[in-house]
Amino acid sequence: MFLCLKKGIIALLLCSSMISYSQVVSSFLSSKEGATTNAVNSPTASAFRVFGSFPASNFIGVIDVSIPIHSKGSNVNGVDISMKYHNGMGNKIETIPTILGLGWHLDIGGAITLVESKKREAIYDDVTIVLDDPYALQRENWNTKEYLNELIGPEGGTPVSIVNTSRGYLQQTVYSINFNGYSGELYFDHNEKPKFRSKSNKKLLIEIEKQPHRIEKDTIKLPALASYITDLRFYIPKEGDIKKITLIDEEGVRYEFGGAFSATEFSRVGHSAYKAPRNNAFDIPNPITWNLTKIIYPNKDIIEFKYIKQGFLYSSKVWSDLVTDKWNTGDSSLTTIFGARKVHINSEQGTLIDLVYLDEVITPKERFKFNYNEYSQPRYLFAKYDELKNARNAGGDMHGFVDVQIELKKIFFFKYHDVGKLNFADLSQPMKQLNFIEVFNSEGEKSKKINFEYFTFNYQTRPMLYSLNIEDLEAGVTQENSNSMQYNFRYKMPNQNVLPPYQSYNKDDYGFYSTKNDYIGFISNPYYPEYSRLNITLPFRDNLNLRQQYVENRKPEISQYNDLQLLEEITYPTGGRTKFEYESNMYGGIAKNYPFIVEANSNQIAKPAGGVRIKSAKSFDTNGTIVKSTSYKYVKDYYQGGNASSGVLTHVPTHFEFIEGNYPFGETRVYHIDYFNWNSDDIYPADRLRGNHIMYSEVTEIDDMDGSFTTYEYKNFDNGYHDHPILNYATHYEFNFQDELGNYKEFWQKRDLISMELERGQLLSKTYFKPIFSATGSRGEKVKEMRYQYDDNPNRFEQYIRRINAYDNHLMGPLHGGIPSYTYIASKIYTYTPYLTKETEIDYNGTASIVKKETSYKYNEQYKALIEKEEKIGDKIYKTVYKYPFDFMSQSVYEDMEKKHIISPVILEEHYINNEKIVSQKNNYAKWFTAFGWNDFAVSPSDSIITPQNNVLNPPVFELTYWPLLKNIEKQIKQVNWEKEVDFLSYDSKHNVLSSRDKTGFETNYIWGYNRSLPVWAIANVSYSSISSLLGNKISKIGGDLVPLEADVQAVNTLLKQSPDLKEAVIHHYLYDPIKGLIYKENERGGKEYYEYDGFGRLKKVQDSKKNTVIEYEYNYKQ
Repeated sequence: MFLCLKKGIIALLLCSSMISYSQVVSSFLSSKEGATTNAVNSPTASAFRVFGSFPASNFIGVIDVSIPIHSKGSNVNGVDISMKYHNGMGNKIETIPTILGLGWHLDIGGAITLVESKKREAIYDDVTIVLDDPYALQRENWNTKEYLNELIGPEGGTPVSIVNTSRGYLQQTVYSINFNGYSGELYFDHNEKPKFRSKSNKKLLIEIEKQPHRIEKDTIKLPALASYITDLRFYIPKEGDIKKITLIDEEGVRYEFGGAFSATEFSRVGHSAYKAPRNNAFDIPNPITWNLTKIIYPNKDIIEFKYIKQGFLYSSKVWSDLVTDKWNTGDSSLTTIFGARKVHINSEQGTLIDLVYLDEVITPKERFKFNYNEYSQPRYLFAKYDELKNARNAGGDMHGFVDVQIELKKIFFFKYHDVGKLNFADLSQPMKQLNFIEVFNSEGEKSKKINFEYFTFNYQTRPMLYSLNIEDLEAGVTQENSNSMQYNFRYKMPNQNVLPPYQSYNKDDYGFYSTKNDYIGFISNPYYPEYSRLNITLPFRDNLNLRQQYVENRKPEISQYNDLQLLEEITYPTGGRTKFEYESNMYGGIAKNYPFIVEANSNQIAKPAGGVRIKSAKSFDTNGTIVKSTSYKYVKDYYQGGNASSGVLTHVPTHFEFIEGNYPFGETRVYHIDYFNWNSDDIYPADRLRGNHIMYSEVTEIDDMDGSFTTYEYKNFDNGYHDHPILNYATHYEFNFQDELGNYKEFWQKRDLISMELERGQLLSKTYFKPIFSATGSRGEKVKEMRYQYDDNPNRFEQYIRRINAYDNHLMGPLHGGIPSYTYIASKIYTYTPYLTKETEIDYNGTASIVKKETSYKYNEQYKALIEKEEKIGDKIYKTVYKYPFDFMSQSVYEDMEKKHIISPVILEEHYINNEKIVSQKNNYAKWFTAFGWNDFAVSPSDSIITPQNNVLNPPVFELTYWPLLKNIEKQIKQVNWEKEVDFLSYDSKHNVLSSRDKTGFETNYIWGYNRSLPVWAIANVSYSSISSLLGNKISKIGGDLVPLEADVQAVNTLLKQSPDLKEAVIHHYLYDPIKGLIYKENERGGKEYYEYDGFGRLKKVQDSKKNTVIEYEYNYKQ
């Protein structure tokens, strides 16, 4: 974004959300053992979710780089497009580039993505070990220990699940929502009612359309995946799956997601060569992302987003998971049994997604066309199968792989009917990379072209955006002589090093690149043989030092590669530059559970936490002179000389687990279990609602130019916002087993908690300091402080989603003759809105301070609307009370507005000073019928027509279309009578005001053009009927044209100026560029002004009637 000044320009960097990015996954419940299978989301869906899950702030040590590439300008119902960089916390090994390359996200449209599904369906060759009780969460005693014990059943028995086998059952599904600046999650409570969970106080209404019963006409033919496959394959939508989701905002604007097959992404979780997929489907892929397809405004303007599907994205994850059990019966006559339950060395889980690409966006005034190139994504190092050319059928040649290897490699998809015999080579199909965007105006002329260029070093390099070039292609400007703005980007690549392959073991506990590789458990050979597993198993099992060395080697490190391939510099069209410097994330304490504490590092020594944080951002002008420099310190009490890290590490992975103990078998035997598990991933991964892996309670921004600084304090684990314990649990063999230290194995403590993530990250204070030099070590003196308070009513904790989760206790399963052992946990997920309730502004003068202003806020909880604002300034209290349509439901028009979800308009606004009402304003709405004008017909919104019966022989039929619109505004001074300020006499079909009359009787009328989106004439002191009679159908002709014809405009101008009935009329005339804005204005005295823009929509000059330049703007961009 650029701030325009006369004869100059200043480049500004937007700071709002540069975020850690990796492939985000959706979690599906397996059909046995309470385990889950993760399906990778597409790069585009992942980017939307990352922006939503990690809002911008110093809280996670990042800033945002946001570059606007198109502005909707005067096109109110248009679209803005920008590109955002979201890798500011570091690149994770598994990061797949988006259509803009590594780290960038095209910010346009939106998406709803399945986050979690705990629906379960039986699978042909899987053994279902739980039963179903879909009504468990509706019971009054759902969270009692007695009921959980009833569900879990006796030890050695069959437990009962609380999930439902119905595909259309939504109770235990979670969806991520990201669009139009809103981010949140969608849940369904125990009564199947939707509940939104978000830090935003936006109120949304939801409509869901599910797939109907399967019928042949609903099948969708898929393109061939291999030339030799001749059989037709179809995708058949499954009954009960979500087809379309519609969200309605507070203004009645409808946002539709999905609906079209081309706008919905489907995920297929890979299975082994001999087993079905371990997700909740057998032959049907899971719909996983529904992209925004349509925005419908109350005035019937529509924005359409059209998509194409081209090819599949194959992604996979490799890890090692080794479990051994040794057990005996206590009978000396029987041999002790040593069994290997899992020997997953280089186990691989693949995911196949049919990618959706944005193809076209159509607004009322513009059309955007997206063009893509193909690039080959980096290969999967361990996926030897990528090099094979055989079809993926169960009877095919497995090219020398032994059964156990094929069993563990869940990379096959032939049991999905819509994929069938997929060629292995086709899984390396090139992804699409955005090549350019063409912008067309309302007349179909190309007005702009936005070009993207990329570079890679070799086949293993993730592509990176090199330059962005925006060309002005207005009429009369060719591509050869067009103006252009170019941005160039540079990335941190010491010695031209790049990130290792996707499936590399060169990563720390949090997925970031690590150079450590010389330790047992690190696997460098992609074809590590299965028989070598004992080289890992026995040393780990029997040697504590080796286990500790492994844990240490997996911890994050500080190296020159922490910021590898991160954005290092932007060169702007002005020639100015911004440079970014990063440093390793560091933490001063670890958030622990049970008890819920933050355990400080010994001696306050900060330790690396994985990934990076912003260290400084410096801006330079064209001559290389530094014009702005900001540094960041992540310590507590910086202004008093503090150096202790404010970072809190939210989770430490578990790589090893020991379980030992006895359990009775039958009436006479006691079995002894000796269980060991090593996992290169996390045995007990952090809850999804835990938040980012590192968060900072206090961050200071330093202005390096003058030494002043600003300190931000945030809610975090260490200042009162740790998570809460679960409600209850039931577990098998609770006191039978111990860990390696002899402590009882509390299986339930490793699992759920009640997250306070909704409140963490909220700003508690913002304090401004001027620099000082003090012998006491103080770095600054307070100048001003802003303190923030949020809803702390304990009743907010009554808003939650009920949850009962089932977990396998990691003992030998029943198929192996071992112990079926489970834990059931009753918990909840908070869904309240953490409202801001108070702001306090404090001024400081040395040691003295004074409260300058206190501002308090109150909200309507049901509609999430601000209902009262109170400001205390000195001895005065200024209060404003707001009332909305839902406060006047006894009136039919407001009842109708509430039903249409038009709840944001303020109907009554009252202003008080020291509790004395000073002034009030009423904004009175009524039903405006296109055919009748103002009326209050008692009709159903579902009725389509109305036929007045005053002409029985030939009754006129009118379309019954109406909308609640503003009819008049009234004001009241103190307690005197209400006085009408203005009447709105009529509207057109687009809800534009045609005529209004103020309290003096002065009437103002409007003639709209440019598809009824902009006023072309404002005509006052005359009735609209006079104008209508004079102009006739010329009004509708000009209103309906995308751009009014010059002849039509001149004809109307002549009639208006020459009509004797309009002698006393006051006429203003306007002309526009439909996208850029006003280009001509003429007042009632004939005075004229001309406005000229450049090809990028920036005002260039203003001229008077004689075309003399009055104001001129220069944008010093290099051409």
